[in-house]
Amino acid sequence: MTKIKLSPFQMFAITVLYCLGASTILFVARDAKQDAWIAILIGGMGAVFIFRFIYGTFFYLNQEDPTFYDTIERLLGKKLGKALILIYAAYFIFITFFILRDIVEITELYILNRTPRPAIALVQIIVILYGLQRGIETIFRTAELYLFVVTLCYVLMVVLLSFSGVLNFSYLQPVLEHGFGPILKTAPVLFLFIPFGELVVFLALFPLLKDHKKGIRAGTIGLYTVILITLLITIFLIAVLGPYLARNITFPVVVLIRFINVGEFIQRLDALLILIFLTGSTFQILVLSKVAVQHIKVVTNIDNQLLLSLLVVIAIYFGAFVIGNSRLEYLNLGTKIFTFYISSILELGIPLILLILSYYHRRKRRKDPLKEEGTTDS
Repeated sequence: MTKIKLSPFQMFAITVLYCLGASTILFVARDAKQDAWIAILIGGMGAVFIFRFIYGTFFYLNQEDPTFYDTIERLLGKKLGKALILIYAAYFIFITFFILRDIVEITELYILNRTPRPAIALVQIIVILYGLQRGIETIFRTAELYLFVVTLCYVLMVVLLSFSGVLNFSYLQPVLEHGFGPILKTAPVLFLFIPFGELVVFLALFPLLKDHKKGIRAGTIGLYTVILITLLITIFLIAVLGPYLARNITFPVVVLIRFINVGEFIQRLDALLILIFLTGSTFQILVLSKVAVQHIKVVTNIDNQLLLSLLVVIAIYFGAFVIGNSRLEYLNLGTKIFTFYISSILELGIPLILLILSYYHRRKRRKDPLKEEGTTDS
């Protein structure tokens, strides 16, 4: 991966598609009800801060290292560094369990309702395995093409809903009916889980950029784009269904799309939304699993790419079915237990510690510029 060079536009494209996976189909701030749009803004800006000022600064301080793995080992030592890399690999794989589970459920519910879940998951896993074998550069090039398709679909969805005569913006009132409590409770889930979470994986992609500054800036613009799209979807969702109905539907955005009716001619565009969802979710799994494979390769020194990819996709396949017996159970695991006890540490806590260590090592190098720093065993 070190010889691959990614353009700023590719970083922009993959950031948008990566974040617009599950968020295209869910009411991501449902607990904030009609104030969900405020939670989106706060959660989105929190994600921008983490991405640009924590992850971006961490990378700038260590950009002389060829890979993220080298930085971790230099800061923490080989043993502790490899242990942390393995933890992140397991974390990325665990995230894909939730994404694949969403793909299987939405496909079963709206497209292939007579097809067994294992068969649906198997088809998706084959696509993932193929993508892993093609490499990260192919994934990013494909993202460039799909970005235009996804953008066109969103523009079409917003325009058609606007002309369908179903919007009632009074559902957005009263603003702050229950104060900031529900908003502040919801916002951390947004920038630690969905739709703006799991951005720590980009620390492994930053060294691949052709132009580091422009690449990170492009990724930040991508996040702003995701905030705008998610904000529009949330406002339209509330304005059409109302906060209480939207909150209690499993996949409310699919129901929202069914309200599109222009001249009794343009209607029933469910497949359009599901296409967007499947595209974004597939790219998210590909990025997470590809980085996980590279992490495992560093720790185990196994050069067989196919073997590692097979092990990862098998884990994803079975993991999607063991994270919860019901949707309520696995959503509770993802938005409460996983977010606050795991994601908060790996997305925010550890990167902050690494950032502090980076500042410390940088000051040491400035005080003793002639000293050659090697990686120490811990």
